[in-house]
Amino acid sequence: MANRFEKKGGFAGMAAVRRERNKTTPEKIAGLVDWWPFKKLLNKKLDRKSDAVDNPSYPALSGFKALLLQSWYRLSDRELSENLEDRISFRCRT
Repeated sequence: MANRFEKKGGFAGMAAVRRERNKTTPEKIAGLVDWWPFKKLLNKKLDRKSDAVDNPSYPALSGFKALLLQSWYRLSDRELSENLEDRISFRCRT
């Protein structure tokens, strides 16, 4: 019985292999796109300002990525906000 699981890697190994195959769209794009030129351009064009209580603004690249996700998934502003809070795949890539 133990030999059968050793050859296949067991349940944890199967789950890891399955997870590797089922990458989300943001994960696939993160592997394909070099974000450095976008970051450089956005930082050059946009000034980061503080709000009334002197809290810094969000990084420009994160906002740009959020807008891309909103466009790709056809989300409203409210849906984007909810997905950024709830979905790990959205949160990790912005």
